[in-house]
Amino acid sequence: MELLTFINEHVHARHVTMLAASIGSIGLVLLLSGGLVKCVTWRSIRRYCPGPSPPWSRLSPFHWLWTGRCGYDLTGHLSSGRAAKDLVLICPECGRSLKKIKELQSCPRHVRWFALGGWFVLGTCLVISLHPVNRKRIVHLIPTIVLFHGEDLLESHWPNRLKGELRRRHSHDLLDQERSLAMIPFYVRDLRDDDVKFNADSARRRLFQFGQVALPALTLALGSDDWQQRQIAADVLRELDASPTSALLDVTLEGLRDDDLPRPRGQYRFTYCFNARSGTKYMLKHIDIAETYLRRGLASNDVQQRLLCASVLGRSGRHESMDKAMPILLEHLADNKQFKDAKLGIRAIEGFGDAALPWLMRYIDDRDTQRRDIARHLVCKRDPESLFEEGILLPPPDLRAYFTTIGQ
Repeated sequence: MELLTFINEHVHARHVTMLAASIGSIGLVLLLSGGLVKCVTWRSIRRYCPGPSPPWSRLSPFHWLWTGRCGYDLTGHLSSGRAAKDLVLICPECGRSLKKIKELQSCPRHVRWFALGGWFVLGTCLVISLHPVNRKRIVHLIPTIVLFHGEDLLESHWPNRLKGELRRRHSHDLLDQERSLAMIPFYVRDLRDDDVKFNADSARRRLFQFGQVALPALTLALGSDDWQQRQIAADVLRELDASPTSALLDVTLEGLRDDDLPRPRGQYRFTYCFNARSGTKYMLKHIDIAETYLRRGLASNDVQQRLLCASVLGRSGRHESMDKAMPILLEHLADNKQFKDAKLGIRAIEGFGDAALPWLMRYIDDRDTQRRDIARHLVCKRDPESLFEEGILLPPPDLRAYFTTIGQ
């Protein structure tokens, strides 16, 4: 107890933290080295003499870290047939008598690296138990190479605190250029739907800052089995003005559905990814290639996806798709609970031009007041004489100004 009191009073917490981090790092390196050596020599066909082994040697603490192996290669004796199960094999070097083949060793090493690493880890636990240690300070002292290889090997099983430390070093420009580029796969992995808050938003910003260098990794993420990862990767690719590939257009079409981005229903979680808005702009920009995908979206079972596909086709003036797009657009001109769907319908119908007049004339006497007034307004802008022929007066000035604002 006096020793513990002296340590707590005279030893600074920073020194204890550095000591614990140093011992723990050495222990982890030794454990990894021992594991690699064991994996390499596990299926080795060569066998070595374990050396003399007195009965009391296994009780010695020194034996736990170092083995007094002879190391003589007995592989030739095994292949010559003199090591049968009913014979005794005698080592020519140390004279040890071996009665069983399984007593031979697959590696001539003397140091028990795995056991040595375990002792270092136990020493770290002892230091921590003797004095309070700041865990954040220990994490800051872990070498960067350990953080890299640990996350690369364990992936999702790697502790979130260590993941955050590696990203903190990158955000503070503490990594060289090579290590910074190696962070791209880690950020792409952060785009997945997990229990860590705001890591997808942070990874999205970082990937956008990487620019064109991140395009290959983001393109591979389009084929992921995680829906959120696909959508955010496609969103970053669209912002980077990537070329419209088949995989990107497929994911973009998928993102036009009424989904959980940017905010799931009934939850306070928010992900800064407006996939439907950016996807609509991207499809409109690359309409020549995306027209086939948009036509496929007109037959979707999702209301928002059908509306956005019809809106893009209408604003682009694709008259070949008018027969399927116009019923969808006219449906959304009615008074409903959807936000700004009539505005999208108006802009799309205006994109079809005079070819949309026969469709609009069917609704100038519609029961729905909003759809009837919008139809009359659009017909009035294109062909006002047709309304006079039907005996329909123009909308009042205030109503006309209202619809003009919607159509902009």
